[in-house]
Amino acid sequence: MKKYALPILILFLIFIAFYFIFISKTSQSPPNLLKVKNGITKVLQNIDSDLKEASQKIAKTGLKSSETSKILLELCKDHPYAMDCVTISPDGIITLIEPAKYKKSEGANISNQPHIIKLKKTEAPLISSAFEAVEGFLAIVFQYPIFTEEHKLAGALSMILNPNIFINEITKPIIQDSPVDVWIMQADGIIIYDPDETEIGRNLFTDKLYQPFKELLEIGNKIIKTEKGVGVYNFFQKGFSKTISKRVYWTSLKYKECDWKIIMTLPVEKNTSAKRTIKDLGIKSL
Repeated sequence: MKKYALPILILFLIFIAFYFIFISKTSQSPPNLLKVKNGITKVLQNIDSDLKEASQKIAKTGLKSSETSKILLELCKDHPYAMDCVTISPDGIITLIEPAKYKKSEGANISNQPHIIKLKKTEAPLISSAFEAVEGFLAIVFQYPIFTEEHKLAGALSMILNPNIFINEITKPIIQDSPVDVWIMQADGIIIYDPDETEIGRNLFTDKLYQPFKELLEIGNKIIKTEKGVGVYNFFQKGFSKTISKRVYWTSLKYKECDWKIIMTLPVEKNTSAKRTIKDLGIKSL
C-alpha cells in the first residue's frame, strides 16, 4: 500500500492545483469589464480635480460674478457630459447657473435636496445618489464646498451629470463588435446605466418588470452583497419564446459616496447576443 501513497498524493496535489486554477480563472473579472471600471473612475477623478480647483477660484471671485460665470462655462466646456454647473448659497439658493439656457433656475431653493443637506452638514465633497432631474433624465450631482478665508462655508459648486452619456461613451468602444452587454446599478438596485434607456431609473428589486425573473433577482442580491464575482442566470429571448443562459460578471466601483456595481453579461451559448431591450423582450415600456 505504501508504494501507492506517493503517486496518490501527487495526483491529489495535481487535482487541488487544477481546481484552484479553474476557480481563479472563472472568478476573474474580464479585461473589458475592468477597462469600463477604470474609464469611469478616471472621469470621476478628473471631475473631482477640476471642481476642487474651480471652487478655490470661486472662493475669490464670489458666488455670482462675471468671472464666476466664465469659470462655470469653462467647466461645462471641459466636461461635455455635464448638463450644467451651479453655485449655491449656504442656505441652498441657486445663485448662478451656466449655460444660459438654464438661467431660469437661478434663485430656486433646493435646500431640501439630500446632497445639499449632506454637504452643509459634512462640508466635504460628495457625489449624490441618482435622482430624476427637472430636465427629465436620471442625474447625479458632483458637489464641492466653497470656503471663505476663515474656512467658513460660503456655499457650494455643483455639476449636474447625465451618467448615461459619459458611461456610454466609455463603454461603447470597449464592447463594440462583441456579444456582451454592460449595465450599472447603485447599491440600492437603481439602474443608472443600460444600453436600453427605458430601463434606466428602474429598481431591479422592486420594479414589476423584473419580478418574473427569480434567478435575475437572486444574482442581483449576490451582486449587491459582494465586491466582485461571476454567476449564471436564465433570461428570455425576444418575445418570451425561448430562454437563454447568461454568464454574468460584476465588479464594484467606490468613489466618495459613489457605490456602483458594473455588470457584464454574455450568453453561455455561442452565436447568441446578450444585448436586449424591453422591445426585444416583448414588454411594453412603462
